[in-house]
Amino acid sequence: MTALPEAAPPASPMLQRITTAYDPEQDRMRLAGERADGSTLTLWLTQRLLARLLPALWQWLERHDATGTLVQSAHLPSHRSDALQGFAQQAARAQLPPQPPVTPHERSPQWLVHGIQLSASASGVELRFSGAPGADATAPVGLTLAAQPLRQWLSILQQQYHEAEWPMQDWPRWLAEAAGPAVPAARAMLH
Repeated sequence: MTALPEAAPPASPMLQRITTAYDPEQDRMRLAGERADGSTLTLWLTQRLLARLLPALWQWLERHDATGTLVQSAHLPSHRSDALQGFAQQAARAQLPPQPPVTPHERSPQWLVHGIQLSASASGVELRFSGAPGADATAPVGLTLAAQPLRQWLSILQQQYHEAEWPMQDWPRWLAEAAGPAVPAARAMLH
């Protein structure tokens, strides 16, 4: 009898567009996502989970330029590295075009994210959001962000953190200095 090779696990559905907003009733970030087929879902992110994720994202950006190329910023004085990161952050923020928000359908699944698996490469980062083990609607879903969309999402998250009055003392100086005026609510999304 010939054994068939095991099938590779199915890839997580990937989000094509997202809208991130703070929900004061939940005291969580709401990530409304849209897949390529037009289906939508809502992921809820806690402050605690984001506090674990964000430093890894900042560190990836500090090691890569706008195109994802690895840079040797460790050899630069911190003030110069902060300045370069701040300029890149301001440029990404300025290029965030206004777009309509992702609006989940009435019956779209929604769940609390229990874990995020981060995969990083030269081209960007991939996040795989997963829910509670054994729950039906919590099959992992992915989001891939190159350097510029990642910077734009961080700007949006930073604005939402301010709105939530969540602590920001651990955010890098280059991100805080690049914040500038708040992004209008209609622009607080990433596509």
